[in-house]
Amino acid sequence: MSRAELADAVNAWLVAHTDRHAVVDEHYVARLERGKIRWPNADYRSAFAAVFNSPESELGFQPSSANRRPVRTPAAQLKGEPVTRDVCEWALHDALGTPVGSDFVNSLRETVDRIVALNNTVGGPEIARLTVAEFRAAQGTLASGRYRTSVERDLEAATAELGELAGWLLYDAELQDEARQVNLDALALARTSGDLPMEWFLLTNLAMCAVHTGRPYEALRITSHMQERDNLPGRVAALVSLRRARALAALGDDAEQRAEFGRARSLLDNSVTSRDPAWTWWMLPTEMTWHEGMAHAALGDWSRSLPELADAVESYTHDRRGQNGCRALLLEGAVRAGAWAEAEHVAHEVVLHLNQTTSGRARHSLRRTAALMDRSGARQGLRDTLRAAGV
Repeated sequence: MSRAELADAVNAWLVAHTDRHAVVDEHYVARLERGKIRWPNADYRSAFAAVFNSPESELGFQPSSANRRPVRTPAAQLKGEPVTRDVCEWALHDALGTPVGSDFVNSLRETVDRIVALNNTVGGPEIARLTVAEFRAAQGTLASGRYRTSVERDLEAATAELGELAGWLLYDAELQDEARQVNLDALALARTSGDLPMEWFLLTNLAMCAVHTGRPYEALRITSHMQERDNLPGRVAALVSLRRARALAALGDDAEQRAEFGRARSLLDNSVTSRDPAWTWWMLPTEMTWHEGMAHAALGDWSRSLPELADAVESYTHDRRGQNGCRALLLEGAVRAGAWAEAEHVAHEVVLHLNQTTSGRARHSLRRTAALMDRSGARQGLRDTLRAAGV
């Protein structure tokens, strides 16, 4: 079974036998494979056992209690012993309560999975704020030192991953200044934990944010550094080239952006290996097509961007929420290109799915489009369609 097939089978069991909705995806399965999640909740364990027709004991799940260290009295530890980090840890136990351990780290990783599932169905700035609050709380745990020494690196890595998710959600909600700061904080944690794949992810996110906020030279510096320093696996290298191509397009360099997109497509087609981190699963040809359309839009060639944006909308069936965001940008492109027949068709689709369009970037695009229509001589029916929907 592929990860997607396994996730679908588990979700079908959960819907049929519990009150849970479909919440398991390829990302969650990848975390199980890598041992990032060791003890799913009881419903999930039952679902996996049912799908594999095997008892839970044979699936490799490890109860959190197996990783607990026996509690020792701080006074007994301090008396006559050198003051080491381990001894200080138990002094903190006395002053601040039990230091967190692997249970807490696992809970952070499960929080990431729950928020991803929630964002796929609900989305919006409220989810971003919730995630930021979780990230800051985890940072507070690290700052207080209230954790077992044995989980320090894992705790840093889990907090960095939570920060990556928070940064992306803030970006999608158009809270760009806060997104930049959270990404930088998470990047520092990824580096200290030694989680190089997460460092790559965060650097590409910072390049993405830089292009979106009008700082293409910053994106070029980030991507140049990554290409020169690291032996990047295929999908990561493709993503770096994609970010670089978008920066070149923002600077008006059509020839170089086309060459960089060519490199990105070649890497995606020919260099995917087991070295690629699990988070790169979404680096699909659809993603490349979408970004090529956005690059042509950045160059001011909206007519050239429309076929690519339309292809991306049609191909984004794996992510309905993402598809709605693409559709909003396609409508803006059609209006800017003066393609009124296409704009009317897309506008009706936008209105039909408007209650599912929770992306702040998509909502901003729709507001830009509505304002543009008032200045561009768009047909009255087209303007009325968006106004009636409250855009």
